[in-house]
Amino acid sequence: MCSSTPIRYLTTVSFRLKDGECYDWWEDNYPDRSKRDVVMVYGAVNDRRTKILLDTGATINILSYDFARKLGLRLKSHKQTKVSGMGGVPTYIGASAEIKLTLGPRVVYIVDVWVANIGEGIDVLLGMGFMFAAGVSISTREGLVSLPDEIVVMMCNWEPGDHIGRS
Repeated sequence: MCSSTPIRYLTTVSFRLKDGECYDWWEDNYPDRSKRDVVMVYGAVNDRRTKILLDTGATINILSYDFARKLGLRLKSHKQTKVSGMGGVPTYIGASAEIKLTLGPRVVYIVDVWVANIGEGIDVLLGMGFMFAAGVSISTREGLVSLPDEIVVMMCNWEPGDHIGRS
């Protein structure tokens, strides 16, 4: 049943967010910049261990040409498509492949990925399409990536205790 009683709001609080500043819990628990720029986890592609970039700004999944070559993958050719790569740098995608992706101790996905030059030192980039479909959630506060069935993977470069306040 709907009520016609007016809703009373509490006083609004506003903050001007300046570059480099943080509020609330983050004031005492601010991780090093090197640990918060990107979300990287360890995983495996076709049983070969590697670092995997979880990119919330990407919509597609990409495997580097170099890594595809190391894995000896059979690539499917496509018409070259120009996409906006990391940092807005244009890159071209002209091939795809199917991979077995392992995250955590026992979560395996069969995933179609585009194959392209990603960036120096990055073998695998997983975008939001994968993260939504796979049920991935990221907790930057704790440095953890949660997968279905309560599987948790720690982000690369995070140590236990990084999320605990500094004295």
